[in-house]
Amino acid sequence: MEVLFIFGLVAITAIGAYQMYAKKKKNEENQLYATDRGWTYHKKHPTFARQAVQAVKGGRDSNTFQMVFEGRDNNVPFYAGTAVWTETSGSGKDQQTSTYYRKLIMRPLGLNVQGARIEKETVFNNMFNRDIKTEWEEFNKAWKISSNDHRFVHALLAHSMQEWLMRNMDVNFFVSSGWLYVYAVGRLEKESVDHYIRVSNEFREKVPEFLWQDYGTGGGNRRQ
Repeated sequence: MEVLFIFGLVAITAIGAYQMYAKKKKNEENQLYATDRGWTYHKKHPTFARQAVQAVKGGRDSNTFQMVFEGRDNNVPFYAGTAVWTETSGSGKDQQTSTYYRKLIMRPLGLNVQGARIEKETVFNNMFNRDIKTEWEEFNKAWKISSNDHRFVHALLAHSMQEWLMRNMDVNFFVSSGWLYVYAVGRLEKESVDHYIRVSNEFREKVPEFLWQDYGTGGGNRRQ
């Protein structure tokens, strides 16, 4: 029994050491990748941790925004990384803690909207069928749209935007308080940053011009 205990302890220690080594190596690789692209790299970005986790519908415990690439594209800043949080359930011996990860790019978007979410439709996120509908039934089956500002959402979801969204179903979108968030389940790898930049750029370009005039915070300029 004592031998098994020692063996288990050694195994746990070895696993922990390997995980620390792997994380250190990944941070070094990410740093080099960011430097080559003229970006800044943050192992953690505490300034945006709570904002990032809340944007992807995460919990309140242990919020972090990890392995974050910071830069500019099309003259608009971006912060791309992994939003992480933990949730604890049960109590005593039955208490369990789970960790959740979301790939995320967040970018300033000069629209004064207090929350418009476009996420892939699932049974669990639309149990009561209260989302906003469009005239395109296939789109309604694919996406769940939620917002308190129905006027903004219906204007945003012009047919060209709907068609574009149907071609980009690997991510979800959230527009709120002057920011655009593009996210999906999992951890963001450096090779995927360009994809998230491209998608966020295209989303911005699909926003109808008059919405920048009606909701814009930068003088109606989509570049602000």
